[in-house]
Amino acid sequence: MKNATKLVWLMMFFALSISFAFGQTSANQMTLEQKIAYDNSIVGKQTSLIENNEANVTTRNSKAVLLDEAFGTGIPGTWTQAVYSGTGVWQWSGAIGPSYGQPSNTDGLYATADSDANSSWIFDVGLFTPSMDMTDGYVVLIDMDRNFQDIGGNDIAGVRTYSGGTAPGNLEETLLWIVGIDDPLTGVHAQYNINAMAYADPTDVYIEFYYSTAGGNYQWNFAVDNIYVDLLMAPGEMWGYVFNGGGLSINGASVGIESEGLLTTTDPSGWYSLPVVPGGPQEAFAWKQGYNVTLEMVNIIPTGSVQQDFILAAPTMIVS
Repeated sequence: MKNATKLVWLMMFFALSISFAFGQTSANQMTLEQKIAYDNSIVGKQTSLIENNEANVTTRNSKAVLLDEAFGTGIPGTWTQAVYSGTGVWQWSGAIGPSYGQPSNTDGLYATADSDANSSWIFDVGLFTPSMDMTDGYVVLIDMDRNFQDIGGNDIAGVRTYSGGTAPGNLEETLLWIVGIDDPLTGVHAQYNINAMAYADPTDVYIEFYYSTAGGNYQWNFAVDNIYVDLLMAPGEMWGYVFNGGGLSINGASVGIESEGLLTTTDPSGWYSLPVVPGGPQEAFAWKQGYNVTLEMVNIIPTGSVQQDFILAAPTMIVS
């Protein structure tokens, strides 16, 4: 019993000593071990996590890859930053070294807003992608790797979209907003879907990666990598007829688009319809037993209709 009481007092003394050390030691004097111990001692201060439009996409039937950035040689010059207050900015890990929290699936080269590496800076900064034309983007997939490490329960990390510019009045959606909740130290792979056609200006869309130390300094960091933006066009209809080499209609022929898992059969007149096909170029096929497979590249018009006929040839018979 005495040992148990002693253990409780030791634990209380340890927690108080960590809190005292953080409160009395200047930011620049804290050691890495002190920061980790303090960070681990205040898990209860975690406050909020907002994550909207989460996607669970395992395949990419891409119609237009708008952005594919892995920061292999730095943060591109076409990316911009908005320093709302303070002095902190986003940097390239290849120039400043690894952050405490690194994105999942990274090769070690990524963009980071790193308060730990820049202990005197106060961060309130957004990193913006270049403008992207998301016309016909009824579904746009945003795929990214990230790592947000908070200390003190006050830091903020966010992912937001804008259209028509990057001013606060151009804000469209907040996809991620974390206050005081650490990502796993191994990082997070995240995906989001947006409907850019609902935006004020789908021809001029930006994504912002935001980090704030809430007026403090010598915190941890927010790092992002492997930013991939994929536009899926609005669907359209594909229809037509299937004939043999003599021009006669073929009943019961299979017509489909294998990459999209679409399949139908012709009626007695040889007619078929695939009413909902993702827009953009698609490879379609037609086939029936006793005939060769015929392949055609078809450009599906978003919200429109396109006719595609097929002619099936019988296999060449060689008699020896």
